[in-house]
Amino acid sequence: MKKWSFATGDGIFSSPAIGAGDTIYIGSDDYKVYAFGPNGAQKWVFATGAPVASCAIGADGTLYVGSRDQKLYAIGGQ
Repeated sequence: MKKWSFATGDGIFSSPAIGAGDTIYIGSDDYKVYAFGPNGAQKWVFATGAPVASCAIGADGTLYVGSRDQKLYAIGGQ
């Protein structure tokens, strides 16, 4: 049973990361990282310089995003 879906501007080839409060983070080939609540409501979007390759959550809640623009982004955290 599908709970919800969201269409990004391009393909999704990275795995999601799950953070505090069950926030779901996913990167897309549309050069963006998206954050969603567990109900599918979009919380925010962050633009990178190229397609997003991966997302991971650090112990302090920082979201680490690897992008094909040869950069590692650290977003949020405490």
